[in-house]
Amino acid sequence: MILAVAELMALCLVIGGLVVIVYAVIPAVFNVGLQPETGGRFLTRAFGGYNDLTAGAIATLIVAALGRFWLRKPSPGQVPTIGTAEPVLVALLACTFGVIVFWLRPEAMALQEQAFAATGAPEKTMAYEAFFRIHHVSRALYIVNLGLAIALLAVKVKRSVIR
Repeated sequence: MILAVAELMALCLVIGGLVVIVYAVIPAVFNVGLQPETGGRFLTRAFGGYNDLTAGAIATLIVAALGRFWLRKPSPGQVPTIGTAEPVLVALLACTFGVIVFWLRPEAMALQEQAFAATGAPEKTMAYEAFFRIHHVSRALYIVNLGLAIALLAVKVKRSVIR
């Protein structure tokens, strides 16, 4: 029971955190008249905090899945199993998150700094174009992870309702 609650809370953080950032924080940052550099730096920090929460949530999901696997008491002669959808979804969530955090985010942050430091108009335009190419991929992967988290939540709710 405790593992199931921890998993659901972790998924709620992943889903709710991104929804709040995308639908409340980002529009607020750019609608209050902040300079693009200030807004960009703020959102970089906001997503850094969200990434920390997501890393903790993924760790919770992995530990809970392993806990369910090892703590489950099967009937004599039965091998303990877990469904295939959950591990696949958690693995995809973790892999996509890893690509975002360990590859795209450092690259995007470096390109963002180059864009902020650029002085001439052509140099600034080229730097922003390079940044937004990476940013668009990163943004798409965040949405993919949102979909994976929602799918995983649906699988977990279905599992708990059917039992």
